[in-house]
Amino acid sequence: MNKDIKLYYIDKKYVRSLHNVDDNVPSVSPQIGKENRPFVGIYCII
Repeated sequence: MNKDIKLYYIDKKYVRSLHNVDDNVPSVSPQIGKENRPFVGIYCII
């Protein structure tokens, strides 16, 4: 089992489009100072 931690950067346009269809995805709007908001998640390959 690989236990390395990897960090990924996701395009802000993609996060914005997710936010437009799902209210559970936080905003990354630069107008309200959230453009550098970090996101944490689990990525699992089985």
